Amino acid sequence: MLKAILLDVGGPILDEDEAISKSDHELWKLLKVRGIRVSIEQIEAARMRAVESYAPSYLRATIWYLVKPNFELYEELVTNVGRVFDKECRKVRPETVSVLNTLARKYRLALAANQPLEMKEFLRASGLLKFFEVDLLPAEIGFYKPDPRFFLTILERLNLKPEEAVMVGDRLCNDVWPAKIVGINTVRILVGPHKEQEPRAPNDIPDVTISELSELPEAIERLR
Repeated sequence: MLKAILLDVGGPILDEDEAISKSDHELWKLLKVRGIRVSIEQIEAARMRAVESYAPSYLRATIWYLVKPNFELYEELVTNVGRVFDKECRKVRPETVSVLNTLARKYRLALAANQPLEMKEFLRASGLLKFFEVDLLPAEIGFYKPDPRFFLTILERLNLKPEEAVMVGDRLCNDVWPAKIVGINTVRILVGPHKEQEPRAPNDIPDVTISELSELPEAIERLR
């Protein structure tokens, strides 16, 4: 019997498309200043290559692909472009409050995201944090997705078995695969660049796939 929902933030709750676009343009400008001429299309292609190859961080993989083997420039760009992404990634999907309100009536909710601690304050200010019984982020847990211990720590806080929870996210590599190997049910939302990821093995295949957050309550009912 399902008792809890573990929910990713970037993608399912936050629409990252505009933040990704602005990050691409920031990277393009910074590369141009340093005499490295690439097009926006080349940056987008490098990003999709990173996503499809299951890179842990598509931002880092994209930048490294464009500037390797210049490690110093790589680190500088990761910091500066990452700062732009974090600043811009604040667009809450309009259906979020309604969906969380519906789910919270039947299930216990927990954050399951790799965001920095600052994200918690944004979620609180947006009126979203109150829906989550467990709101731990990696800096507090000590592990990042896809480390299975990240998920096991959340389950321990909820005092639940893996089969009593469902993980909801947009990434096969960070959300679906690690949750499935510890026995958690999975729902994949096809949003953002990671909707292009293809399963590499059976454990990459989610139990349910949906196209947008508004479909989540019905998807959860299908897993009961």
